[in-house]
Amino acid sequence: MESLIIWLAITVLMTIIFFVAEMFIPSMGLLSVMGVLSLLTTIVLSFVLNFYVGLGLLVLLALLAPFLPDWVSTFYSRTRMGRRVILSNSVGELDRTTILVGTQAVTLTEHRPMGECELSTGERVESKSELGSIIASGISVKVVALDGTMAVVRQSDVLVQ
Repeated sequence: MESLIIWLAITVLMTIIFFVAEMFIPSMGLLSVMGVLSLLTTIVLSFVLNFYVGLGLLVLLALLAPFLPDWVSTFYSRTRMGRRVILSNSVGELDRTTILVGTQAVTLTEHRPMGECELSTGERVESKSELGSIIASGISVKVVALDGTMAVVRQSDVLVQ
């Protein structure tokens, strides 16, 4: 009985180690498979130990399973490695209170018809050309409207310095 409890503790520890290692070591899913096998072994051993312990563990895992991926991804995105691996959004959200129609900007990327521009305030925002036309990068534009979270721009006659 005591050896079964020791093996149960070892399999729980192995499951945790495999799943944590999968987040940091690129193993193409091998560590995840080993973690799942270790988890299944833990469930079987808990049923051998006591039917109600096994049933309780199975119910607990069934209740936690929908939430675990979100919790793990939230935790992983806050780690140093997660911040390096997960892409971040480099374009700022459009703040309707600070951007006025008529604001001057410079295109940072080619607009086909959407792209990115830097406003005269120094803020980078996602934008689209007014008539769907192509605007090259480095061209001076003017904000003519706000469409949802995007600035609508038109090529202006002001030269970029």
